[in-house]
Amino acid sequence: MRGEEVLHVEVKGTTGVDLTVNLTRNEVAHASSPEVTAALFILFGIAVATGPGGPVASGGTVRLVQPWVPDPARLTPVMFTYTV
Repeated sequence: MRGEEVLHVEVKGTTGVDLTVNLTRNEVAHASSPEVTAALFILFGIAVATGPGGPVASGGTVRLVQPWVPDPARLTPVMFTYTV
């Protein structure tokens, strides 16, 4: 927050390198709101190794989209809820 400006940052991490991340409908709706200034921070290419205490993540490359307003053409529906 700088003065009265608030930046809403959605943070995603992936071991993949294709810059495709999963977003919930609420994340998309929030970032699409005209009252919100949003950014999308993606850490991709994360390496995961097995350590003595469990998985250990390291590395990765940052991709920052700012400002971020979700583009409907880049959204792909991957799940639906069906009520009988």
